[in-house]
Amino acid sequence: SPPHHHHPKGIPYAKVETKEFQKPCKSIASIQITRDFLNDATLNLSTLLSKLPPDLEQICNTYKEDEHNNKPLPEFDNDILDLNIEESMNNVKQYRDIVLQQKVARHTCFALLVKSQCQFGSQTSAKTYYEMKELLDKLQRRKVLVEDAMELEGFDMDGIGKEDDGGGEKESVLEWFDGGGEKEEGGRCVKRIKTG
Repeated sequence: SPPHHHHPKGIPYAKVETKEFQKPCKSIASIQITRDFLNDATLNLSTLLSKLPPDLEQICNTYKEDEHNNKPLPEFDNDILDLNIEESMNNVKQYRDIVLQQKVARHTCFALLVKSQCQFGSQTSAKTYYEMKELLDKLQRRKVLVEDAMELEGFDMDGIGKEDDGGGEKESVLEWFDGGGEKEEGGRCVKRIKTG
């Protein structure tokens, strides 16, 4: 299990690969624009339908059964009269399907977050980085010793193995990682990386 974190009781840690998160996240993002469009269409439809009288079906049946009914028909907005019922119902069904898809994808993301306890490998990567840097530092020290020995043997080392110091490269530390390097007073990690 990952270090330096308190684990919720009863929830065991399990490693989760990045690609496991990518699938549900991509699903949510890829259909969000369509959802927004259909959301507007559904809200507009709801607004139009709310303008209809609640007893509309009864009114229509009355006029259908009584041909001699001379009462005036209720007036409706042109938007209601021009409404494409089939298209509107398809939009509502698509909107419902998208909402359900995103709900499942979000549930999957949440389950993966709980399973991984929000540990995505940064601690392991930082530890590996410091181990590699320590190895490189050791190799650099050995390189200097070898060059010094070669100079003592009479080899001309001018221009060989001399690297530019980078003009004063800025150094930084992974202050969030406390598993590598030596500690100064106060416990701050002093392992440094070059960011030039």
